[in-house]
Amino acid sequence: AHIYSSYSGGDGSASNPYQIKDNVDFRLFVNDLAEDSWYGDGAHFKQTGDFEIAAREGLIDEEGWVGEPFAGSYDGDGHTISGLYYIGTKSNMGLFTELLYNAEVKNLTINVKRFDTSGDNVGALAGIAYDDVIVKNCKVSGVISGNNNVGGLIGQLYRLDSAEFTGIDVAVVIEDCQDYVGGLFGYIYAGVPITIDQVTTQAHSFSIKGARYVGGVVGLVKNTQLTIKNAELIHTSYTTSSTTTVIGGGYYVGGLV
Repeated sequence: AHIYSSYSGGDGSASNPYQIKDNVDFRLFVNDLAEDSWYGDGAHFKQTGDFEIAAREGLIDEEGWVGEPFAGSYDGDGHTISGLYYIGTKSNMGLFTELLYNAEVKNLTINVKRFDTSGDNVGALAGIAYDDVIVKNCKVSGVISGNNNVGGLIGQLYRLDSAEFTGIDVAVVIEDCQDYVGGLFGYIYAGVPITIDQVTTQAHSFSIKGARYVGGVVGLVKNTQLTIKNAELIHTSYTTSSTTTVIGGGYYVGGLV
């Protein structure tokens, strides 16, 4: 088993999670994930402060942040990670590249400065998620661009065993995308019933734009029984232009799906 760093405290148990207080701790955390073949499955992490994230070492400035897969439990404890940016061609872009196994992320705010890639599967939290995934009480904001499967939260949900998504607040601008684009998820092919509950837009500023299959919550849903509850999407614009488009595309465009 991989030995995790000491961080700012904790032993990784549920009662005493590893403490992530700043960018230095978070970089250690992601580097540890890269060395762990189980990507933190069974380990618990808790953020104890707000911080701005920096690009990974070894990348040119024009590329920026690249994450790792995550399978553990991450409690943001009401704190914020900001400054995320990436410009390039990679797929599976997000704070984490993938959420898998028994991944849980909660009580976290993610502010993306800009994600701009020609790759697929792009979201503020993760590019793609599968297996057992829980995401609750999270806020995402920022500017996100990608090719296919682009969401404000996660780009693609694929072959899940179980999932929980509740209490998600969205303030994203998603633009210059092709197919399967949504405010939370671009593409869902889950195989199990999915419920999305309590979606809000507290900042009242968001827009979702792509070519085809564009929705305020999800772009495209296949092989999945989907339930959306308590979704309140409110956009406030200060322009007098009649051409303002909040959710737009060429074909198959919906306010929710």
